[in-house]
Amino acid sequence: TVIERESRKVVGFEACVGWSQGERGRVGPDEFIPGAEETGQIVELGGWVLKAACDEMMQLARHTGERLPRLSVNISSRQFRGGFNARVMEDILAKTRFPADRLFLEITESLLMDEDVRIRKTLMELRDLGIGLSVDDFGTGYSALGYLRRFPASILKIDKSFIADIGKDTRNTNLVAAIIAMARSLDLRVVAEGVETVEQASMLELLNCDYLQGYLFGRPASSQNLVSYVTEYDPSQLPFGRAEN
Repeated sequence: TVIERESRKVVGFEACVGWSQGERGRVGPDEFIPGAEETGQIVELGGWVLKAACDEMMQLARHTGERLPRLSVNISSRQFRGGFNARVMEDILAKTRFPADRLFLEITESLLMDEDVRIRKTLMELRDLGIGLSVDDFGTGYSALGYLRRFPASILKIDKSFIADIGKDTRNTNLVAAIIAMARSLDLRVVAEGVETVEQASMLELLNCDYLQGYLFGRPASSQNLVSYVTEYDPSQLPFGRAEN
């Protein structure tokens, strides 16, 4: 669940995929995604996740009557090399009728630095479709600021490892503040990932972070459960700051 700091409204969701494996029960993406990447199955799996997530968000909007939330979906470099491109994305959007401007594809810092011209071309074509690009887990990779100016990203997502100690570790807090200030100077918006406590949310509010995402606002849920979450959501009950009228 992604919350906008100023309005305190739910503005988006991030797609999360799990795997139910017999007696083991639910297997998290941290366990099976690396294997899918290595075998190349991530290409087919990623395409399925994109279509399913767009379908479910459309159903959510129909059931709640609310404005369509933004949807974020992770795209790996393996998918780009395996055939994912703007035409594939256009086909998914056409089949699901999901509006391009409500979709954000999350990419890694390393992908921005990739010298493959096909990837660069695809990123530009996705932007031309109206799709937003987010740089995921910012701060854990190369953090090459020059590449942010050259590529059409519009959002930075600060990795949860930096958010965990915000307000407790001065250097860490200063680093998050610097990332937010840098992003603002580049006309980028910022999402803080992994917000789990009131203290973290309150500090991020003081730092004027644009969006907050994490278990404090909602845990992974099925699309059916999201219907009740959205309809019953009350920004005045958020456990930090004061909801605005």
